[in-house]
Amino acid sequence: MKNFLNDDQIKTLTRINNWENVKPAGSYLNLYPEDFVADIEAWNQVCDQLQITYDSKSATILYFAVNNH
Repeated sequence: MKNFLNDDQIKTLTRINNWENVKPAGSYLNLYPEDFVADIEAWNQVCDQLQITYDSKSATILYFAVNNH
């Protein structure tokens, strides 16, 4: 799979911004409303952030790194 990030971008994410698990080719996270049954407001907040409708059947997020600090 072709990388979306070049070496300078990877270096900036890892060394300067302290992002972890950099995925130069990207990776996907699938979310579903059923994942939030106990707290549907959390699904609504995800939808608001992604600018999709609350009745969306799913949301697939393409990401390049994780920061859990």
